Amino acid sequence: MVGSWAACIISESSRRPAAYARHWINVSSYREKLDLFVLRERISLTWKSLLVAVCGVLIFGSLFLLYIPVQTVELLGTVVAHRAQTSQSSSRRYLVVRLDDGWTVQARVYRHADYRPGRRVSLTETTTRFLGYKWYQFNRYVEESTDREKSFP
Repeated sequence: MVGSWAACIISESSRRPAAYARHWINVSSYREKLDLFVLRERISLTWKSLLVAVCGVLIFGSLFLLYIPVQTVELLGTVVAHRAQTSQSSSRRYLVVRLDDGWTVQARVYRHADYRPGRRVSLTETTTRFLGYKWYQFNRYVEESTDREKSFP
């Protein structure tokens, strides 16, 4: 009876494909196979996590470098209109300003400022290092000089 059972196991193992049998030539026990699987999985997980970390550093680093201001310039212009972007948590106010050179831009208003159409304003233009992205910020209303009015008779 024992001989027939052993013959059954031998015949089962001979039915396995040759590639499967060759894969486990150097590994003898189930414990060694399991240890080999665990080791391969740890190495694979380590490389995957390092790849994700490097990609994250590259993405966030490039976004950080994109917003480093290189040059800030004070510009003058005339208020044309105003607009706002609202969300559930906050709102952003903008003044639409026609600059002295003819361009029309939106300037972000960070503090309280009344809307005064047709008035002269001072803006700060900030240019980024990469791609030359520009954004504008409202500084103040420029008071017109009354000296010109007094000089004319």
